[in-house]
Amino acid sequence: MKKIVITGLTVFMVFLLAVPAFAAAGSSLGTKAVMSPQFQHIWQMSAGLGIDSSGKAHCTGSADVASTTYKANLTVSLQKNTNGSWSTVKMWTGSAVGPGLVVQGDYYVTGGTYRACSTVQVYSSAGTLIETESLYSAEKTY
Repeated sequence: MKKIVITGLTVFMVFLLAVPAFAAAGSSLGTKAVMSPQFQHIWQMSAGLGIDSSGKAHCTGSADVASTTYKANLTVSLQKNTNGSWSTVKMWTGSAVGPGLVVQGDYYVTGGTYRACSTVQVYSSAGTLIETESLYSAEKTY
């Protein structure tokens, strides 16, 4: 019985800690930052940015929270560096109760250096904000 429980817990943990893949063959897509697990109520979060040869930026972010009763708000921002200062060009948002939240979007950029920022806000089942964290992708120049 003990062996079955340990095996079941191992399989369960493997599925919970799986990180979504982000890749594209033959393009500049695929730069992604992943944090897992570093926070109190966030099990995993990621921020990814790819820019193809036509200037189409693909931003993606994901978050997994520690309880199925927690609500997560995820904002993914495309940011541009202008003279050393980062400004938001485009933003996408989503929310869900429990783990498994993914937000993504596309936007055509002009020349410059860009990054994606994922910001996760976690709310308890009572509606109280209990954690906010941000994560940035690697920078991409177009």
